[in-house]
Order: sequence, then structure tokens, then C-alpha cells
Amino acid sequence: MMRRPTILSPLVLAPVLLLGLASCAQMQEPPAMLAVMAPEEIGLAGDIPVAQQGWPAKAWWKRYGDAQLNALIDQALRDGPSLAVAAARLRVSESAARLADADRGPSVGLDASIDRTELSENGFAATFTHIDPATQQPHGRWYTEAKIGLQSSYTLDIWGRERAQFRAAVGQRNAQRAESDQAALLLVTAVARTYCQIQANYAALDLQRRAHVLLQDLLQAHEERFRRGLETRLPVESARAQLLTTEQQISTTEDSLLRLRESMRALLGANSAPLAIQARPLPPAAGVMPPALDYRLLARRPDLQAWRWSVQASLDATEVARTAFYPSFDIKAFIGFDSVHPGDLFSRASRTINLIPGLTLPIFDSGRLNAQLARAKSQEEVQIAMYNQAVVNAVSEVADAALSLNDLIRQRRLQDAKLEAVGFSYASAQAYFARGLDDRVHAMETELPLINEQGQAIVLHNRQLLTEIALTMALGGGYTD
Repeated sequence: MMRRPTILSPLVLAPVLLLGLASCAQMQEPPAMLAVMAPEEIGLAGDIPVAQQGWPAKAWWKRYGDAQLNALIDQALRDGPSLAVAAARLRVSESAARLADADRGPSVGLDASIDRTELSENGFAATFTHIDPATQQPHGRWYTEAKIGLQSSYTLDIWGRERAQFRAAVGQRNAQRAESDQAALLLVTAVARTYCQIQANYAALDLQRRAHVLLQDLLQAHEERFRRGLETRLPVESARAQLLTTEQQISTTEDSLLRLRESMRALLGANSAPLAIQARPLPPAAGVMPPALDYRLLARRPDLQAWRWSVQASLDATEVARTAFYPSFDIKAFIGFDSVHPGDLFSRASRTINLIPGLTLPIFDSGRLNAQLARAKSQEEVQIAMYNQAVVNAVSEVADAALSLNDLIRQRRLQDAKLEAVGFSYASAQAYFARGLDDRVHAMETELPLINEQGQAIVLHNRQLLTEIALTMALGGGYTD
């Protein structure tokens, strides 16, 4: 007859539980040293002027109306190698979260084995080395035991250990998702910045080549005057030096274009084929700034969201370390068949049921649990400190970009006034030359300052675009959690 499993009654289990709680290792948790920065502490200083238009849109780069830039960013988001790394890391964190979720549930599996054993004549089972224990008949020293059944186990999550482990895994997964969005924002920003620099170099190269042609004509004119004895050699050599300087500038700009194209190719994950980027005028600036910079920045920046989830995961990891001080309970069970005669394995008499409630209680561990708790607490404070620093840095980045953008707007206004003045001088010289009131050399020389100021205007325009892109990134680039 099969024996029923014995289960401890509540009258027996309660004293055991109370004794276990009294005997478990003493927790010595370090006091909290840091706190997460409060949302109301986030904001720009009141004396920082901002152009209040709104938060960046999701596809903010389309505001520039450049189809070539849009196509490059689409290619980067599709083929960029940096995003492949972020996607792989996200898949790892998602698998870890699924594993932590699965660990909370019971497990059931098929357990089957055949044990072929030769008994020792000098061991405890020596009596049965020649006598079959079942039939009491002479038998050989070899015995075969067959076993098959369902094996199950389940851990009672009384103190929330498995739940905390699951929450920590989910926090890490959410942090990785935000980091993937941050990687995409960094990639899009890098493509947009590189594209603006390429177009600025194209525009600068056009001006430099125009100046080169002009200086060649000026050099010939001064050489002709020198041959006729109308001038000394000084204007000739001065024009030659300017021409050589312009050739150096052209060489530097062409080299910069090659490097920028290679940088763009690396961002796009392009193959060995040359990357063709057509020259386009620099788009007009279209900076944006929210009406008020406050706690909403936390939800607008993927890097801050990643830090926030990392902090949450560290808090849950600390909770896991706390629950290690408490007793853990599990239940293991087996139901199936077991027989030393394989032919009788599936008979009624071979049925077996095994139910094993288990208790694990830490009593003395030489301080290991407290050391683990202290380490978890320290890692939690590291995450909090890094999160707080990230928030401060985020506000500082917005402030720096906003101030720089305002300064560049003022500089461009002054540059436009300078261009107007220099352009008037050039137009007057051309009009005097056309009427025969001025010579050709002076008319050409007045064009050089105009070209220089146009080059400076391109530099300022490009700097404004780059700063605008930096501000867009500092505001999260249209990200919403």
C-alpha cells in the first residue's frame, strides 16, 4: 500500500517559522547617503534669454527642408552600425527580463533514468549481492532500477525576492530601450552636423575658388604694371602671397571635405563605393526652445530616462539583497514510477509520490550577506549620484546651447551689416570702373573684402546650425518616453 506524504501541521510549522526568523542573520544596512534630485529643482536660470517656440518634433531634421539630408538620415537609421550594437544589447536585456519572469513560476519536467548497479560484497548491501531483495531468490550482483515521472519545484516568494529580481530586470530592459533611443539620437545628430559641415565646406570652397581666379587676374595686372614701370615689385609679391594663401585654403578645404565624407560613410554603414553628396545651400536656421524648461526635460531626454530606470533597477537590486536575510521556502515534488525490475515499472505497485517542503535559513555566514547588501547599497548610490549629475549636465547643456545660439544670432546680424557695408564699397567701385572713373585693379581689389566677409557669414551660419542641432539634442530631439 502506498504511503501518503506527510505535511507539517500549522501548529508545528508556526514555531519553526518563528524560530527561523529569530535565528536568521542580523541585517546591518548602511544608512542612505544620497537622494534622487527632485523634479522641481530642474530648470534654467531666470536670466537666460530663450526663443520660446516649443519642444523639438520627432523628425526634427525635416524642418530644414533638405531632401538629401532626409535621405541620409533614413539610411543611417536603417543601416547604421552603432544602432546594430544598441539593438543587440536591447535583445540581451529583454531575454534577461523574460528569464527573471520565468523564474517566478513553477517548473515541471520529465525525469527518467535507468540505473544499472553492481553491488559490492563488502558494502552495506552485501546481503543482497546474491539474494534478490524482492523474491529472496538467488540473484546476481547486478541490479537495474528504472524510474520515470514528473519532477516539479516551486519557490514561495514570501518576501518578494523574485518580484524584486523581476523588477530589476525590467528596469535594466527599459534603461536599455532608452539607451537605444539615445544611440539613434546621437546618430541622427552626428549625420546632421556632418552634413552641415560638408555643405559649409562646399560653400567655402566656391568662395575660395572665386578668390583664386580674382587673385590670378590681380597678379597678372600687377605684373603688367611692374613691367611697364608703373609699380614697384611689392604689389606683385603681395598678390602672389595672397594667391598662395588661397591655394592653401583650397587644399585644406578639399581635404576636409574628403574627411567629412568618410565620416559620413562610417555613420551610414556604407560600403566601399564613394559617397556622393551634392552641394546645397545651407538651410535657414530654425531653432526651437520650449516655453519653460522644467521637469518635462526628464521625459524628453532618452539618456535621463535610461539613468532613471537604472536607478530603479538598483533600488530593486538592493531589495533583493535585503530578502537574502530571510528564510526561503520551496516545495519539490515527484510523481511517477520506480522499480528495480524494469518489467514491472508501470505496475500499480511501482507508483511513487514524493513531496519535499524545504526551508533555507541563513544563521551565520561570516558577514557575507551584509557585505552583499552594502555593495548593493553602494551601487544604488552610485546610480543615484550619476543620475543627479546627468540631470545637472542636461540643464547645463541646454543653457550653454541657448546662450551660444543667442550670441550667434547677434553675431549674424552684425555680419549682415558688415556685408552690406562692404557690398556697397564693392558696388561703388564697380560703378566707378564702368564709368571710367576708377582703374580695373582697384575695382578687383574691392571684391576681396566682400569674399572674405561672405566666407565669415558662411562660418557663422554653419556655427548657428551646429549650435541649433546641439540645442535640439539637449532637449531630447523629439523623444518622449
